[in-house]
Amino acid sequence: MPQFSALTLPDASRRLDLSPARWIWYPSERTLPNTVVLFRHTINIPAPLRSAIGWIAADSRYLLTIDGVRVQWGPAPADPRRMEVDPLELQRLLTPGNHTIGVTVLYYGVGDGTHPVGKPGFIFTLTTTSADGTTATLVSDDSWQSHLSTAWPAGNYKRWYVRAFQEMFDARKHPPGWDTNGFLTDGRWLHAMVVDCPPSLPPSCSSYPDHLLDARATRNGSCLVPRSIPMLREHPVPVDALVEAYTITWHRPAEEYFDVLPPNAFTAAPLTVTSAGAGSWSVDLDGATAKALTFALRDQHVGFPYFTIDAPAGTIVELMVQEGHTPGGPPLLNTHFHAWARFVCAGGVQTFQTLDYEAARWIQLHIRGTAAKVTISNVGMLRRVFPWPVEPRASVNEPALQRLMDSCVNTLYNSAQETAVDGMGRERQQYSGDGAHQLHAAYMTFGEARIGARFLATFSQGLMIDGYFFDCWPAYDRLARVMERQLDMTPWGPLLDHSVGFGFDIFHHHLYTADTAAVREPFIRYQRFVHYLHSIRQEDGLLPVTDLGIPAVWIDHVAYQYGKPLHKQCAFNLYAAAMLRSAFAPVARALGHAD
Repeated sequence: MPQFSALTLPDASRRLDLSPARWIWYPSERTLPNTVVLFRHTINIPAPLRSAIGWIAADSRYLLTIDGVRVQWGPAPADPRRMEVDPLELQRLLTPGNHTIGVTVLYYGVGDGTHPVGKPGFIFTLTTTSADGTTATLVSDDSWQSHLSTAWPAGNYKRWYVRAFQEMFDARKHPPGWDTNGFLTDGRWLHAMVVDCPPSLPPSCSSYPDHLLDARATRNGSCLVPRSIPMLREHPVPVDALVEAYTITWHRPAEEYFDVLPPNAFTAAPLTVTSAGAGSWSVDLDGATAKALTFALRDQHVGFPYFTIDAPAGTIVELMVQEGHTPGGPPLLNTHFHAWARFVCAGGVQTFQTLDYEAARWIQLHIRGTAAKVTISNVGMLRRVFPWPVEPRASVNEPALQRLMDSCVNTLYNSAQETAVDGMGRERQQYSGDGAHQLHAAYMTFGEARIGARFLATFSQGLMIDGYFFDCWPAYDRLARVMERQLDMTPWGPLLDHSVGFGFDIFHHHLYTADTAAVREPFIRYQRFVHYLHSIRQEDGLLPVTDLGIPAVWIDHVAYQYGKPLHKQCAFNLYAAAMLRSAFAPVARALGHAD
């Protein structure tokens, strides 16, 4: 059998070396999950700029601000050995004078639906060119100031097994204005530590101690590459209406409820809320009960929920989101996957926004902790959308069909962003099979091939040593399933039917685009899977669907799950044969592999 590398590196011309920038972090010897570190640096712009371009990346996610103004959020989910680095174009924001660059970095640690594994690190490089041609370069190094945030408590538990960040933010512990000019640092700010990792490799290759997994990626099998799709666009979407409200009487501590969901923890009574003006509402807190206000967006969105509150210091707000809800249903929206964030007010008027993005049509604010009149306003979501080159407009005369068309378009906005996602609110994982179907609409309706090309590259990087693919990648879930399968604790292994389906994904991309460059690297890996299929054939020439060890055949349909293994085997073999004949062979010929 031919030998294939599990992760074939791209040509050297497609890799990035960000020298002389360095990977930096807060001075430390270990980093707990869900740690947030703040980085800041002041830059002087002596004259108008012709350009200000560079690169930025972090493990796991970053939020970039200039003088306190949000600029961008990233990077896109990627294989930890093949990090994509985001481009910077900042000339509009860097007028002559002093500016403060602020970067909030969130380290997931272990296990998110978009992030399988990694090590902490932040890297930045920016080259400015003045109108007269004078250039200057700012890079991340130990001259940057860093702050270990206590506003987001480090080491907090995971929200759910495929969602890492359970956000709890205490504004009383957050340094106000830290990313603006004139801020004076104190002893809580330290010069950043340079991480032992070349600026041509992701931080998963560093020697920084990994107390969570004891993992380290090989340096000869890893690289940095430029972001392969445009940055997502962000725009605010206000809620459509306040739909319902309740007074919540707690019989158990509210914190206990949100942590462990004890039964009969509260009772709810309908509440009439006073309008305090257009898009503004007031409630009276008595210190003993809580108020829950439920808002609806007009459509389902993916983005960063936000709200403004005028309340005393110590007021606590749990922000809950849901994709589906029926008014008159559960009074608290903490009904699936622990989709809540907690904010503690510092006092006065404050605007809060989640650090990580959510999927929601419903936003609920559960307000408690003080005795005072509280005013809520400016509730909405900073929506994130892929910059599609074509805006589809499907018009029909039947209103019900028009709603269906509009919903289909909106679903694609929400599910195909940086990755092709199955369950944006639940898990945000990128599958072949369950998630790749939407790529057909991206190609044929939205006129977009780049997100499909990125899907081929990132999914194919989840090739296991034995020759089959993780059925969702990049994602944490299947890493855990490998261990659980070894102990016979789950039916979910890397699903071979999804690996078969990936052959069709490669073929369809080539069919729609004739882009041989995008399919070449995935095809090299897919050959390894084809050899794996041949290696597991039984004496009768057929592929088995049971007793496969770590991998599994799912074909998720009840007709195959109850006493009909031969039916399932028949379906799987027909599926694999169709892929080999109608997908793998045509791509092989197109790439000059007629043999």
